[in-house]
Amino acid sequence: MGLRCALGLMLALGVSACAHQQYQPAPLDPAATAKQFDQRRLDAAELLVFMKMLGAQPDHWPLPRWTLDDLFLAALYYQPDLDVDRGEWRARLAAERQAGQRTPLRINPQVEHHSEADNESAWTVGTLIEFVIPGPGKRAAREDAAAARAEGARLRLGEGAWAVRERLEKAALTLANQQRLAQLADIEREQTARALDILQRRLDQGVTDAAAVTSMRLRLQRARLAAGQARHQAGTAEVDLATAIGVPVEAIAAVAQRLVAPDSALPGVPAPAIRETALTHRYDIRRALADYGAADAALRGAIADQYPDITLSPGFLFDQADRVWVLEASWLLLLPRHNAAPIAAARAERDAAAARFRRVQARAIADVDRARADYVGARDVLRVAERVLAAQQRQAADTRQRVEVGYSDRLSLVTARIETIAARRARAQAQFDARRALTAMESAIEARLPVGTRQLDPVRRFVALGADEPDRSTTEEQGQP
Repeated sequence: MGLRCALGLMLALGVSACAHQQYQPAPLDPAATAKQFDQRRLDAAELLVFMKMLGAQPDHWPLPRWTLDDLFLAALYYQPDLDVDRGEWRARLAAERQAGQRTPLRINPQVEHHSEADNESAWTVGTLIEFVIPGPGKRAAREDAAAARAEGARLRLGEGAWAVRERLEKAALTLANQQRLAQLADIEREQTARALDILQRRLDQGVTDAAAVTSMRLRLQRARLAAGQARHQAGTAEVDLATAIGVPVEAIAAVAQRLVAPDSALPGVPAPAIRETALTHRYDIRRALADYGAADAALRGAIADQYPDITLSPGFLFDQADRVWVLEASWLLLLPRHNAAPIAAARAERDAAAARFRRVQARAIADVDRARADYVGARDVLRVAERVLAAQQRQAADTRQRVEVGYSDRLSLVTARIETIAARRARAQAQFDARRALTAMESAIEARLPVGTRQLDPVRRFVALGADEPDRSTTEEQGQP
C-alpha cells in the first residue's frame, strides 16, 4: 500500500508539471513587410476606429481636410518608433509578472533497490519536495525594481509620442512654408520679367544703360532659382512628413490637396513659472525618476541577498516496507565579503541613476528656457516683418496712385510690387520661424499652448491605451482596394 501511494504521488506531481506551451515560429519576410508598409494609407477604416479611441469625432470619412491634429493621430497609429516603444513596454510588463512569481517547487524522486532484503520489499521509493523560503525583502525588492522598469517603459512611450509630434509639426510647417515661398517666387518671377521687358525696351530706345538690364536679368534668374529651391525643399518636406507619420509618401500625395496649412495664430508667451510645471510633468524626467527607483530597488535587493534563502525539503519514503517521513533543510553559507562587491556595484548604479536624473532635469530646464527665449525673439521678429510689409504695401499703393495720375512710370509700379513680394517673403519666413519656435516650446513643456485651456490630449489617451499594438490587419493584408 505504501509503495503504491509513493508511486502515485510521484506520477501525479510529474503529470502536473507537463502543461507546457509550444514554440510557435514567427519568421520575418522583408519583402512581405515592405509590401505591408507600402499598403498603408490615410483612409483606412482601422485608422478611423483608432482616432475615435483617442477622442476624435470626425463628421466624415475619409476626412475632407487633414489638420495637424489629424495627422498626429495617424502618426500615433502608424509610427514604427512607437511600435518599438510599445514592444519594450510589453517586455517590461512580462518581466514584472515574472518578478512576482514564487520560486517553483522542486521534486526529487528517489528509487533504490537493495540486493539483500530482510523485510518484505527490496525497494526504497519516495519523493522529496523542495520549498524555497526567500530571505527577507528579496521578493519585494525584485518586484519593485521590475515595476519601476515597466513604469519607465510606459513613460518612454509618452516621451516618444511627443518626439513624433515635434518631427511631424516641423515637417508640416516646412512643407507649407516652402509651398508658400514657391508661390511668392513665381509671382516675383512674373513681375521681374515685366520689369526686364520694360528695361529692355528702354535700352533699345537708348534711355537706359545696359547695367540696369543686366541687374534685372540677374534678379529674374535668382527668382527662378528661389522657386526651384522652394519646390525641392517642399518635396523633401513631403517625404519627411510621410516618415514622421509612418506611411509611404504616396499616402501623403493622395491627400496633398486636403492638407490644411498650420494655424498662423500665435498664443501669448507663457509665464516663466511654466518651467516648474514642465519639470514635474515631462515624460523624460518622470522616466528618469522611475529608473532611479529601479536602481534603488536593486540596491535593496543586493542588501537583502546578505540573508540566504532557506530550502525546506519534506518528503515521504517507502523504505523496504517501512514508511519514513523526511524533513530536510539547507541554506547557502554566506560570508560578509561575499556580498560586499554586489552591494557596492548596486550602490554605484543608484548614484549613477541619480546623476542621470539631474542631467535630464538640467537639460529640461535648458530646453524650456531656450525655447521660451526663442519664441519671444521669433514673435518680435515677426512683428517687425509685419510692420515692414505694411509700410511696403502703403508705398506700393502710393506708387500706384502716382502712376494713375501720371507722376510716375510703370517701371516704378512693377518695382514696388517686387519689393512688396520680398517683404511678403520675409514675413512668411518670420511666420515659419515663430511657428517652429512655438512647436519647440510646446515640445519642451510637453503641453499645448495656451496652457490651461481644455484641449484634447491625445498623448495621454494614447499611453492609457496600453502596450498592445493597434490593429492594422485589414490595412496591411488587403491593401488598396
